[in-house]
Amino acid sequence: MKALDSDDIKNEILSGDEKRIALALRRARDFDFDADRFYASVLEICSFLEHENKKLYSLPGLKAEIDAYGLRLNNMNLKSIPSCFSALRDLTVRIDISNNAFSEFPIVLLEFKQLKQLNLSNNKFTELHEGFANFTILEALDISANVFVKLPAMLAQIETLKSLSVSCSNLLYFQPPLPKNLEKLRVNFTKTISFPEALYACTSLKIIELEGISELPEGIKNFEKLELLCIRRAGLETLPESISALTNLKKLSLCNLRLLNKLPEVVFELQNLEELDMSGSPLLELPAKLRQMKNLKSINISGCSDDITLGHWKKRCESWGIKMAD
Repeated sequence: MKALDSDDIKNEILSGDEKRIALALRRARDFDFDADRFYASVLEICSFLEHENKKLYSLPGLKAEIDAYGLRLNNMNLKSIPSCFSALRDLTVRIDISNNAFSEFPIVLLEFKQLKQLNLSNNKFTELHEGFANFTILEALDISANVFVKLPAMLAQIETLKSLSVSCSNLLYFQPPLPKNLEKLRVNFTKTISFPEALYACTSLKIIELEGISELPEGIKNFEKLELLCIRRAGLETLPESISALTNLKKLSLCNLRLLNKLPEVVFELQNLEELDMSGSPLLELPAKLRQMKNLKSINISGCSDDITLGHWKKRCESWGIKMAD
């Protein structure tokens, strides 16, 4: 299927046929994708809807097409979004405006009150609009790689938020409150810091991914629902004994920890652990105790040692019935 040129896109969209509109959008997006052409095609859709006073529920094909991909306006060097985009407000629950040049939150997006997923990463936001709290059913938010100096206080007001990603390269301090119903939290600290005590209020967390912390406190035991714990590029030398209290933990990742040269003994107490990832950490040995972990199904030790040693370790794991992950 060949790519559409700008005249093709215009003709398809202005035809008013919902199937042709949906196909034009899909082809503009997926075949020889050009950001300007796709952006122009969506604008044409909006203009058509406004001009014809089309009811959005009469365009199920268009709704299905946009909702399948979400409204993706990423990697376009955008600084603003025109108001005519409000014509699409009932067509999607997902919007991605990552990797652009936004410094202010696009006001038109406040009309998308059905949003459940919003990606604002890699822009120039310093704060979120006060109307952001209107996203009353938002479930996933990515605000990483922006220029916030503090976390937006309004995050705590979004009680439906279950997943949050944030990087702290410009944060002067990590001081939520955060939504208490969070289930997944990903934080990238570009400077090594201590574990933020403010996270202890988020007792519903099932997934914690942290980069750049200096230590993991005994209080980690408070996250009783935790199923995945991932620590990357941190200054950890060991793990606290209290981690053994995480009986629901199924996956533990200790990746690229330059000071961690042996597997902490407390790991062997995690009898429900199914996956262990030590990739990039400079291990000196692979303990035989691993074979005592009856539920352990796979282990990743890529980059932990030289190729010859890794070859020996792989054979040992296979003899214990543990799969080597890549």
